[in-house]
Amino acid sequence: LELTVKELEKAHEKVKNFNEKLKVKIEEKTQTLNASKKTLEKSEKELFEKNQFFEKTVAGTPLAFIYFDTNSIIQRWNTAAEIIFGYTAKEAIGKDIVDLIVPKEIVAEINEVIDDVFNETGGTIKQNENITKSGRRILCRWHNAEIKDENNKVIGLTSIVEDVTERTKVAQDLENSNQSLQDLVYIASHDLQVPLVSMEGYTAELLADNKDKLDEEGIFCLKRLQSNAQRMHK
Repeated sequence: LELTVKELEKAHEKVKNFNEKLKVKIEEKTQTLNASKKTLEKSEKELFEKNQFFEKTVAGTPLAFIYFDTNSIIQRWNTAAEIIFGYTAKEAIGKDIVDLIVPKEIVAEINEVIDDVFNETGGTIKQNENITKSGRRILCRWHNAEIKDENNKVIGLTSIVEDVTERTKVAQDLENSNQSLQDLVYIASHDLQVPLVSMEGYTAELLADNKDKLDEEGIFCLKRLQSNAQRMHK
């Protein structure tokens, strides 16, 4: 009986020590879990803030933001895209982007550009015509980038699109005006050469024929007139 009591006491002490160690481990695990929870909560908050920032930016930008998958089916279409192309998000999402806004004569070209972006071989910047819902043709500048999943697999393409129709027209009008001005200057310069050559010739003749009859001031004036004509002629 005495041996049994000692064994029980010893066993009790082992259980007590085990419980103390288990308690410490539980507290350590609890602290680790609490720290992980706080880190997770912080990450979720940061992710929420980033998503909110992204959503606000996409919604408020004057540039069209479009996202479509590897089958060219539109998944995202912001307010600016609605304004530029005339289709609401409800009308555009789920549609093939090429069928919706690309002119038929450049479909093959645009499909090649899309393939290049998906294959990461180019196509990141492209300027081409597009067709609005009303049928109007506009000139757009596309900035494209592939989107990948966690396994680094391409799952779609995002585009930032700017309508450059008016800007391009203004630039072309300015270029045409500059060309017209250059043409006018050339014509005016050419037309001016004729009287200058004549003036230069007349003053030379006057000097040659009347040098003995002119006083110093007369000769000076003719030479100056001849020199000015020569300078302008050059």
